[in-house]
Amino acid sequence: MATDSGSREGDRVYSMLRKQILAVDLEPGSVLDEARIVQDMGTSRTPVREAVIRLVSDGLLKRDGRQVIVPTFQVAQLRAFFETLLLYTRVTHRLAAERRSARQLAAIWQAVKTFEKEAHTGIEFEMTDANHRLHRTIAAACDNIFFQEAYESILLQSLRLSRHCFVAGIKSEYKHREHLETIITEHQAIAQAIEDGDADRTDALATAHISLFRSWLSEQLLGPAELLNDMML
Repeated sequence: MATDSGSREGDRVYSMLRKQILAVDLEPGSVLDEARIVQDMGTSRTPVREAVIRLVSDGLLKRDGRQVIVPTFQVAQLRAFFETLLLYTRVTHRLAAERRSARQLAAIWQAVKTFEKEAHTGIEFEMTDANHRLHRTIAAACDNIFFQEAYESILLQSLRLSRHCFVAGIKSEYKHREHLETIITEHQAIAQAIEDGDADRTDALATAHISLFRSWLSEQLLGPAELLNDMML
């Protein structure tokens, strides 16, 4: 019983730290203060250490000697990031179209609807998290645990990049709404292609979806000259 309780507490701490990292409340480059987390979350050191181990495995934290740090992400890494994201996106989406079960297809459509709902609420973290869950749901339908885990790992980094854009706030409200409507339309088209079992069309749509993300990210992060010098995620 104590083990179950400890595991639940570790899950709670993990979820809270994960949200703080993805919401950029824990700033990139900052050192994790374990004692402060124990105090703030009203817990013990064991669940904090369990959570840290999981977050290091996720790539959301890294160890540097005895310190645990929120990783940085520099502009120079963007090309490699998008090359990797595109590769795993295409593979997982093609396989999902070929292998998805009826249950998995229903879960994909539900995730599409959940993103639409969150996009219209205007709550940025909930919306980006819903987008992340949608693509994880598609990855789960590819029926290849190695591709799925690799894709989910890089998806976490894309979620951090998206959140940084919203925190930076470099966008007009009109362009933001227009961009969200485009995402919704593309999600629907991808889900329909998966339902139709059309791997080629799913691949093409997923590739276009990554292109949209890359273009939006470039506009948001690389617009002001001063951001080019300082941007680290």
